[in-house]
Amino acid sequence: MAKRSLCLVLGVATLAVLPSIASAQVIDSFTAPTQTLDACGSATFDVGADTSILGSQREFRIRDGFSCMYGPPGARANVYGTTGTMEFWGAGAMEHSLRYGSRVGFDGGPTLGTALNLAKTQNDTIRIDIDNVPAGVFSFGITIEAAGTLYDYSITSPVVGTLIVPLFEFKNGQTPMSVAAAADIDGIMINTGSNATQGAGLILSEIRFGAPLQYSSLIRQTILGNNSAECLYGGVTIESGLDNGIGAGDANDGILSDDEVTQSVSICNGAPGPSGADGADGADGANGADGADGTNGTNGIDGTNGADGIDGTNGADGIDGTNGIDGTNGADGTNGVDGTNGADGINGADGADGFSALIALTPLDPGAECADGGVQIDSGLDNGDGGATADDGILDASEVDVTEYLCTIPGADGADGTDGVDGADGADGTDGAAGANGADGVDGADGADGLNGADATSVEGSGCSSTGGSGSQAVLWVFAALGLVWRRRRA
Repeated sequence: MAKRSLCLVLGVATLAVLPSIASAQVIDSFTAPTQTLDACGSATFDVGADTSILGSQREFRIRDGFSCMYGPPGARANVYGTTGTMEFWGAGAMEHSLRYGSRVGFDGGPTLGTALNLAKTQNDTIRIDIDNVPAGVFSFGITIEAAGTLYDYSITSPVVGTLIVPLFEFKNGQTPMSVAAAADIDGIMINTGSNATQGAGLILSEIRFGAPLQYSSLIRQTILGNNSAECLYGGVTIESGLDNGIGAGDANDGILSDDEVTQSVSICNGAPGPSGADGADGADGANGADGADGTNGTNGIDGTNGADGIDGTNGADGIDGTNGIDGTNGADGTNGVDGTNGADGINGADGADGFSALIALTPLDPGAECADGGVQIDSGLDNGDGGATADDGILDASEVDVTEYLCTIPGADGADGTDGVDGADGADGTDGAAGANGADGVDGADGADGLNGADATSVEGSGCSSTGGSGSQAVLWVFAALGLVWRRRRA
């Protein structure tokens, strides 16, 4: 037996079911003597107390809803002991009903039946071999009395072959047959209504209990959040079951539905660790950036514009534009005419019944396989190895083929410590360089003209005896005054 430990949980795991041979339990193979049964109105017949029949009793009820108004024989049935078949036929037939076990005589028949007391599982099957079906639509149903409750299954117009129905498909209202009910089956009833001529009616050759159908075992995981009902600190729930379509599920769809779950176990995360210590203080901050440069001086007066430059050469030609979009494709030609269907092939023989693969989940305490605990997953075929009971829906220790371990992951690390205190600010940067001197200002306006000098006067000389001497002195004074004025204007 292989063993291994796993630290990852897969979303869905599938185990293949290996084919094997399991014995069937025959309910009726119609080996009783050949008989013809008919009725105008209704009648109930004891048509065989035979050890080849399950419970050694078979009851048949027949009803002609029109009391032979369409002509005798009304509703009819034949048991053909030489071929091991039974045919339901007739004109205006409203009911053909076969009863076994506790359903014999339940509505006033000639013989009161005995409970079968059969112990089955939900996955066991009823199988009915159908050799011929009449034309048109007709009803076909099976009723099972289990643990005192009636469970029904019905189908419209079955086909030639073997009709296989798992017991969990039988329902009381909307409730599938339970495990406890399947373990206490007391009676069986098959109902139909077939209007057809003899040889073209509904023909059955055998009714039997069979082994479960072959289904995959699936595992489903659900991640649990914190404060969930199952796990305070979160975790995962692992569920397993057969992909058999029980309840609202669909058989063999690869999805484990809620109704298909048979086992469930939750693995919880550990409590979080304590918070980490505070981090060390941060390093001092870097020195501040240098101060900005000083403001530039005022700009001088703009110079006169220079002469226009020579014209530049012409630019290169632009790139060519992209090609236009292609036109749309032409319409497809019409499809050719389909060929005629080939004839149906002959049905293959029924495959051998197989054993179901089962999975068992067992919670583990911390130990050698899982240091922090987990779950042990055992799988194997329900094949009765080591003296266990086959097809009982229980995975015994001797039937285990593979054991795996899914281990709990320890709690998450504690939260990081708080950041250290910021370092002190760096020193101020040095002052920027002085800005450049501004341009020279424009020359000031010319100053105002000076005032004119005063006019000169004649001075009469005294003590001069020469004639005309005073006139000469006056001329000199005039030139002296003019020279004074000229110097002042030049100042």
